[in-house]
Amino acid sequence: MFKIGNQGNFETLPDHAMAIYKGDAAPVEEFFKQGIELEKEISLSEYIALTPLDLALITNQQAVVKLLGGALIATFEDFLAKPEVHLESLLN
Repeated sequence: MFKIGNQGNFETLPDHAMAIYKGDAAPVEEFFKQGIELEKEISLSEYIALTPLDLALITNQQAVVKLLGGALIATFEDFLAKPEVHLESLLN
């Protein structure tokens, strides 16, 4: 059973949520290299879904928070450096 803050107790977790829950940054980084989106919510149950960063913050996994926060900042900085490229991809 996995307790996630005030979100509840869960019998199982998806693999990438489990890596975040355990604070294992290497597998978390690998999941994102494989294409899991930073801002896409992870479904934990029928009614509960959290973003990877939310899950890391709630479970107090500081190494994962740093990893995910850094990745979000890098994505934002990339957008600021080339907004026309990103806007064009959104419109097509």
